[in-house]
Amino acid sequence: LAYIKKDGNDFKIETVQEGIKRNYSLSKEDIRVVKNYDIVHTNIYSHTIHLLPYLKEKNDLVSFDYSFKVDYEKLEEIKEYIDILFISKDNMLKEEFSQLKEYNIDYVVLSSGNKGFIVLHNEQEYFKEPVGDYIKDSTGAGDTLIAEILFGIHQKQELDTILDRAARKAYQSCLGIGPFHSF
Repeated sequence: LAYIKKDGNDFKIETVQEGIKRNYSLSKEDIRVVKNYDIVHTNIYSHTIHLLPYLKEKNDLVSFDYSFKVDYEKLEEIKEYIDILFISKDNMLKEEFSQLKEYNIDYVVLSSGNKGFIVLHNEQEYFKEPVGDYIKDSTGAGDTLIAEILFGIHQKQELDTILDRAARKAYQSCLGIGPFHSF
């Protein structure tokens, strides 16, 4: 259950309560099947942090979304099992940004809603400004951004192409109410 509040002309997820999902865990069969995918994407809400070593051993690319709840101490422990890291944060401090550079994760994507996003890759920083400024509801835009970036990496596209498309698609998802939109 996500608590979403109106924030100016947009909506923001304020807190998340897991409810019955709190007691859910993947079965051995679920975990076994995951090794058949090219990219495995999981997040802070999936209760899979303890599985990251296994996932990394069995899969070429492991993507992890820390959402807005990044835990830097835990990230220090699990960084070697993550190839693509997503963090959503309105105000990224310079110290945090510098720390993330030192983790040696292939791709680090920091999204800041209407401020755009930054990708760290091969010691290079790529900044993408938002495509537009009209936002009806940004709920789900981060997930759209993640999906587009993972798709582009999987297809081995040029990073500039990936980021341009991801920015456009994430913006398109902001033009309606709620995270479910038809493009």
